Amino acid sequence: MEKLFIPFDIAIDLAHKGFNEGCFGEYRQWDGCTPYLVIPQNHTYTKSGFFTIECNAPMYQQVVDWFREKHKIEICPPIRKEKDLGVFYGGWIKHDKDLYGTSYGSNFENYYDAYNEGIIQALKLI
Repeated sequence: MEKLFIPFDIAIDLAHKGFNEGCFGEYRQWDGCTPYLVIPQNHTYTKSGFFTIECNAPMYQQVVDWFREKHKIEICPPIRKEKDLGVFYGGWIKHDKDLYGTSYGSNFENYYDAYNEGIIQALKLI
């Protein structure tokens, strides 16, 4: 289930860039401890003030939609590529002003690392 949600560090970056959509999950962290994902029963996010860091935990598709709708940035889902050394993933992002889009790499060993890099690169465009 955790693979549905953006990692904590990217969720923090998204919050700093203005992502404040309603989410099914939230991240909580207490004084430098490992952050953890919480999915509240009522599916609403409210800050308790008890934890050092609290932020929304958006799902991948929610972030992709947010970039497309709010910033006119398309993030391609990672594409599987078979190379001599094995299977790798990569993809591209395209801003509305960009004619062809830009690759965000093709040497990621798993799907989610590739997707995370695409989101990080998209964050740099806003």
